[in-house]
Amino acid sequence: MERDHTSRNAVLFFVLTVTGALVYKKKKKNTLNVRPLPKLPVTLPLSITSSRATHTTTSSTTPTVGTTSDLETVHTIQNEITESTTTKKVVGETAEAQPNSIYTPLNEGVSDTDEGYVSKIAPCTSPVGYKIGTVDERFGLARATVEKEVETAVHTWEDAAGRDLFYPSATGPLTINLIYDERQANTIHIGYTRMEIENTKEAAEEVKRVYDQEKELYTGDVALYEQDAKRYNERNILYNKKVEDFNAKGGASRIEYDAMMSELESLKSEASSLEARRLTLVDQMNRINERVRRYNELVSYANTLIKKSNAVAAKKITEGRYSPATLSIDIYQYSDMLKLKRVILHELGHALGLLHTDTMESIMYAFNSGTTVILSNEDIRDLKKICTK
Repeated sequence: MERDHTSRNAVLFFVLTVTGALVYKKKKKNTLNVRPLPKLPVTLPLSITSSRATHTTTSSTTPTVGTTSDLETVHTIQNEITESTTTKKVVGETAEAQPNSIYTPLNEGVSDTDEGYVSKIAPCTSPVGYKIGTVDERFGLARATVEKEVETAVHTWEDAAGRDLFYPSATGPLTINLIYDERQANTIHIGYTRMEIENTKEAAEEVKRVYDQEKELYTGDVALYEQDAKRYNERNILYNKKVEDFNAKGGASRIEYDAMMSELESLKSEASSLEARRLTLVDQMNRINERVRRYNELVSYANTLIKKSNAVAAKKITEGRYSPATLSIDIYQYSDMLKLKRVILHELGHALGLLHTDTMESIMYAFNSGTTVILSNEDIRDLKKICTK
């Protein structure tokens, strides 16, 4: 009687238990009706999907790996801060008055002096005494500063004329005033606004700097993730193909089975790692898009300030006016000391009898657009004409 060698001569095959787990049973060698092996109940459909940042599983509880297409698009920073327009302050012309204006601006095209009026003074013939009248404290200028600037302007004209033209006198007929109204108030407000604009621009630029750095890192991380996910998916396809092949030919040896289980565990581990990386990328993306939101918010705010500032600054206003009837020079507005020096020079020029010139850099040009306090050749020519009459 032959001994039972079942333990040595059996072949392995797999059956699916009621629990769905894979087991192997022993059959006598050369048994013909071997039950066909069920397909391994493990598939890893880990190709890049379009699901949005989700962790899905198959019936075998093997996780899928999300795709970078799940990530919202990292927005491109498109908004740019517009530049504040260069505005001209008008010496001789003005546009319509603002609502509830506390002053009456000149009609457009009307000079800042009464041209054709026969002046009561002739400085080229007889030097004229002048005095400093009202200096509104809201200008933030000391009276001594105003006196010094007027004196400097007087010397500029006198040097060009080669004679004395004005002299300080408490009883002099010519009075010079600094009158504060909404023109200067708006100018001061614009100054503060432009400081806020610059601060906002600096904040926006810092946000954009961080954005650029984070986006560069993010782009690199996404590229590495996609490379690793691609390799993983290729492994997964190969694994599933082997499963199909083994099941098609009736089974796998114990060694092959163990190798497949080892590969399965490796795939599961890599899937978990890839999913963690994908979620990290989602967090990176959210931070970057928050940078974009903040940047665009700052840009929008800065551009709103610039638009409002330009709307005020673009209005034509009269900075100063010389009235030959009352022998007074009234200064209403200046944005900086250079502009103040130029408007004082300009109005003293009218007191001398000079009219407007056509040269933009001239002191006597209708618009205060020059950048120096030097008399132009045209200014000097017209002065000499007046003083040689």
